[in-house]
Amino acid sequence: MQHNISQFLLLIFVFIIPLYLYTFYRLYALVKVEHPEWFKTKGTIGYFTNGISNPNTQIELLKIIFTSKANKLKTALAISYAKRLRILIPLLFVLFIFGVALITP
Repeated sequence: MQHNISQFLLLIFVFIIPLYLYTFYRLYALVKVEHPEWFKTKGTIGYFTNGISNPNTQIELLKIIFTSKANKLKTALAISYAKRLRILIPLLFVLFIFGVALITP
């Protein structure tokens, strides 16, 4: 029974990851256009990702998502992406932790 539940939780986790990644990259692109001064790293770090492969950039974006800076975004799309990520990140964390915890004896 526990094994089936853990498989189900991890399956949901796997299907939510693409939505999370899509939202994260779209928000990064919008914030970079609206407020480039919020990112301390300059220039492009990655060839395909245009700077998002830098861990400092990812942490800066997480700071924007979970602080009041998200309310300072101008476009409604960026605000909705930030709100979506505020829900998806803890949800993914909980799904992963419970899925792994139920697999291990």
